[in-house]
Amino acid sequence: MTLLAILLIAISLSMDALGMGVSYGLRGIRTPWYARLILCGVSALITGIAVGAGSLITLFITPGAARLIGSGMLAVLGAVIIVQAFLKKKEPESCDFDHSKHIDALEAVYLGVALSIDSFGAGISTGIAGGGDVWIPLAAGLCQMIFLCAGEFCGKKLKRIKADDRLFTVISGTLLVVLAVVRYYC
Repeated sequence: MTLLAILLIAISLSMDALGMGVSYGLRGIRTPWYARLILCGVSALITGIAVGAGSLITLFITPGAARLIGSGMLAVLGAVIIVQAFLKKKEPESCDFDHSKHIDALEAVYLGVALSIDSFGAGISTGIAGGGDVWIPLAAGLCQMIFLCAGEFCGKKLKRIKADDRLFTVISGTLLVVLAVVRYYC
């Protein structure tokens, strides 16, 4: 598999991380380096398993089912964020489960799975096509890290705009729902 093909696969598998980073930056949720590493490691692991066992996995789960599960998890997370925006009056609701305004290790594992479960489809396809290259999961994990950091940076810059905090919460939740729909259909 060519370097260009590996990069294109890694970038396409990492677009969700960019949206997640913007979402977190808008809401002021910190993602420490260890959580980023866990999230990206989970993504690389899931992609690696899918690539390495492409033909075996197709006996149990179709690429469409993997896409549905990953997109579904992101859509549910986005919907919960939108609902929480209207349940709280002033303080923006974060999507971290313990509402600590930073992502811990367990939350990073969940988000890593949510962001990469649909990598099964690409991994299976790549594995079946004979592209079982170790560079694919490594490139996917690296791209997830770069896109997550870039997204958080952009989200923090956008947050400086003075507006009701609930607006940013609704925007970030809507972004996750849109990402889920895009990932499902693309």
